[in-house]
Amino acid sequence: MAVERATQQIKGFYVGSRNTSCFKKFFEKISHLNVKTYATDAWKAYNLLTPEKHITDKFHTYTVERTNRLLRHYLARFSRKTYSISKSFDMILYSLYLFCFPHYLPSIFF
Repeated sequence: MAVERATQQIKGFYVGSRNTSCFKKFFEKISHLNVKTYATDAWKAYNLLTPEKHITDKFHTYTVERTNRLLRHYLARFSRKTYSISKSFDMILYSLYLFCFPHYLPSIFF
């Protein structure tokens, strides 16, 4: 999930596994955005980002972590321990669209 820190707007998301090929697909979706810096955790796929624009520090990732926490709070299917599991990939996407729709529709690129 890409979140702009200053406005807390969701700029995009990608549903897939945590591997390098999925990150490449996600990065292609958000590459048109004018990004000054990318704040991430130390996941090895993020090494594909240019070092000048890449910050790996938990202090700078609190905005996206907050968005992830709200996502797990409002949508039970994304909670870590739940009976509300998603059996359909489409339902996962629809849930994310509904989560993003009310406040962030003008700025989302899927």
